[in-house]
Amino acid sequence: MRHLMFVAVALVSLLAFAGVGAAAEFGQVALDFRKADEPGQWRGVGGQWLFEEGSLRQQKADEYWCAYLRDGSLADLALSLRCKLAEVHQSYPAAGYVVIAFRAQSPRNYYSLHLKATGELALAEYCSRPSEGRRVWQPFGKTHRLVPGKLPLDAWYRVDLEVIGPRVRARAYPVDEAAPGWQIEADLSQALPIDHSGDKAHLIGQIGFGTSNCRALITDVRLDARPSPVLLKAPLARATELAQRLANAVKGTPDEAQGTRMVQSFAAFAREIDRLESVNTARYQELAARLNLLQEEQAGLRRKVLVARGGIRGASTYAEFLTFPQRKANLHCHTRHSDGSLPCNEMAAWYEENGYQIVALSDHDAYGDQDGGVCSSFFQKDQAVHDWDGDGVTHPTREYRSGVEAYVRDYDKPAPPWVPRDWKLNRPGEFVVLNSMESSFGHHHTNVIEPPTGKIPRPREGYGFIDWCHGNNGLVFVVHPGGWNKTPERILDHPEMRKIDGLEVMNGFTARENRKGENPDGSKGIAEELWDACLDAGKLLWGFANDDAHNTKPDHYAGAGSAWNMVWVRELTKPAVMESLRRGAFYASCGIQIDRVEMDAESITVRSPNATHIKVVGDGGRTLAQVDANQITYRLQGTEKWIRVLLWNDTVCYPDEPSRYPQRAWLQPIVLDSLIP
Repeated sequence: MRHLMFVAVALVSLLAFAGVGAAAEFGQVALDFRKADEPGQWRGVGGQWLFEEGSLRQQKADEYWCAYLRDGSLADLALSLRCKLAEVHQSYPAAGYVVIAFRAQSPRNYYSLHLKATGELALAEYCSRPSEGRRVWQPFGKTHRLVPGKLPLDAWYRVDLEVIGPRVRARAYPVDEAAPGWQIEADLSQALPIDHSGDKAHLIGQIGFGTSNCRALITDVRLDARPSPVLLKAPLARATELAQRLANAVKGTPDEAQGTRMVQSFAAFAREIDRLESVNTARYQELAARLNLLQEEQAGLRRKVLVARGGIRGASTYAEFLTFPQRKANLHCHTRHSDGSLPCNEMAAWYEENGYQIVALSDHDAYGDQDGGVCSSFFQKDQAVHDWDGDGVTHPTREYRSGVEAYVRDYDKPAPPWVPRDWKLNRPGEFVVLNSMESSFGHHHTNVIEPPTGKIPRPREGYGFIDWCHGNNGLVFVVHPGGWNKTPERILDHPEMRKIDGLEVMNGFTARENRKGENPDGSKGIAEELWDACLDAGKLLWGFANDDAHNTKPDHYAGAGSAWNMVWVRELTKPAVMESLRRGAFYASCGIQIDRVEMDAESITVRSPNATHIKVVGDGGRTLAQVDANQITYRLQGTEKWIRVLLWNDTVCYPDEPSRYPQRAWLQPIVLDSLIP
């Protein structure tokens, strides 16, 4: 079972490459392995695959990777391929199989068909449950035995898979024999543990194929993707739910009759779709056009309701802050209190000297003076063992990265008498230094701004620090989450992570770092796709940009000054700064300035002195409007669940470094859906 889990994890990584939500593509496609440049709609992923005599073969028998993945949303489908086992990993023969993954709802949720080296044909489902800290793999339906013993090596088999609505059928047979009847049949609408965010388990997804713990030759792959009413069910369900909310919103108004009629129209259309199991292309296109017409009428009514309730300005949490002065802030950097190279006073001084007026020294909860024992003369004047966290307990033995004395420094107070430098760095009205910490162990790194000072509660491996910080009216955001762009469920499926207030839409450290040549465009430091997915799921998060500095060297990827936030703040005090941050009254930047943001019920105008491109982004990450200019005015359409504004130019931030990316700025999102509960 342990190695079955390995292939599940690998397939999770594979499916992360898929563009979930892409437009459906219908028709027949064949994959020809006589040449390496396979058709563009298929993508090679993972493993070491060779092209050999018109077939594809995994080079090693002990790898757990699928070979190819088809992008785009698939509806009903038929897939057929020929394969033969060449070698089975002797240590794990029961885990050797050819795998076809289908109905993948997300990178961590999918179904698969296995032609097993043990002579069986079986269906399985895989589900990641981040909230429980585990993954689930299990077979479902009946297993069909093809041969009494093991599947013979070097014998070609044809594998056929058909998925129509919730029904799955499969068979496998020697290529020199006639096709038998379907050997496996299952119903995906039954209660399986995969969570599809309210959609049925048999909805659209991607498809991939490959091997686990064996070497197999795969050839003659044929896919027939067919239109299905299933493709309309998810958007129809969302539109039906919105229709009911709009009907409730217009009760007692002149639009009440229209609201009632709209609910009835969507309900009738849903009943019609539910009666259909399959359709031809013409019928599918006719149904999609009818749904579009209903949604256009709905958008008109929704716009009227939104405008009546304040529209863009009414939905904004920060409109009233836009007349305040802008103050430059960095909310993620490190000192020698953890793994930075400078003491806290020198790090803070660099930011003040370089035009910042707000900084959070967010050290890790370990290293430096937090690991117990006698610290170097850099930290203390004497050779005594001190109680750094103030809990009355000392730790005479120094253990690297243990964090046994981990604490949040209070930059409003002087340092203890044994410390050789001043900690009282916060100067209200002049320079705000926020108390902060980067919680770093047993979970993804997360910044907490203005938590209680002093001892950090344990166990540090848990998520209790979120409530601990919020209990002090603090702020919590995930740092450098660019690697989560394809796996938003790491936030959305985790009940504790859903409590966070924001994420770093840009982390300067990971954007600049390109030592291995794998980050030429800085994309590893950008989390826009993750941000949009969370907004789509109804989780409002603020997008921060921070340098994550560990030093102040201008030519080092971990140097200060690569990203920041411009905060509209009433006054330079901690309470005022925290209020602005909690309300989203700031924009994130790595070079772009914004000098005008105006909004009313029906429009928003954004201007920049140095941007040359501006676009308004809406739900699904779609571009709602774009201009190649330094100003944009966007008018409310009525279809938007949320909007945000992205600005950029063609100036490369660090032209002499191997990671090259343009100057950008991100305005905080405005959730229009909040006006229609």
